[in-house]
Amino acid sequence: MLVINPEYVDGLRASGWILDLMGKKEEAREFLGKALEIEPENTFLRKTYAMNLAVTGNLKEAIAVYESLKQENPADPEVLQDLGIAYGYTGDINRAIENLKAAVDLQPNPTAYYNLTVALKKVGNIEEAAKYLRLYLANPEGEPEQKIRGAQQELLVLKKLLQ
Repeated sequence: MLVINPEYVDGLRASGWILDLMGKKEEAREFLGKALEIEPENTFLRKTYAMNLAVTGNLKEAIAVYESLKQENPADPEVLQDLGIAYGYTGDINRAIENLKAAVDLQPNPTAYYNLTVALKKVGNIEEAAKYLRLYLANPEGEPEQKIRGAQQELLVLKKLLQ
């Protein structure tokens, strides 16, 4: 369909999404970028584009997209969590914590608890990190068993640090 109509947004979006899932990140970003030129307000496209940027190391660009999404919808826990993670990777841990806490407040879930735990530990807030790790372990539904065991071990370490 893109051969017939290279501005077919659904085709561009689907191609970008599929290529992204296949690990062809650069190719995916081209399709997503073209789709965004046609539908710059499309939230799904922007989130997918931002995630693509983040996982390929283009964190400053990803953060700019996430910040724009956050301005438009400050109650989107997915955007807040992804923005927090991106800030964490850039070393801006305070902004990471701010966004991760907002995500947890809006939609508590194991992944959000775990990410917040990591950020809090990085700044030395062991007590609060342990609190969120306990919340993670209270209901780690859907999390891999290996990650759960690692979290259990980490909680033991945090408890020792608190003594």
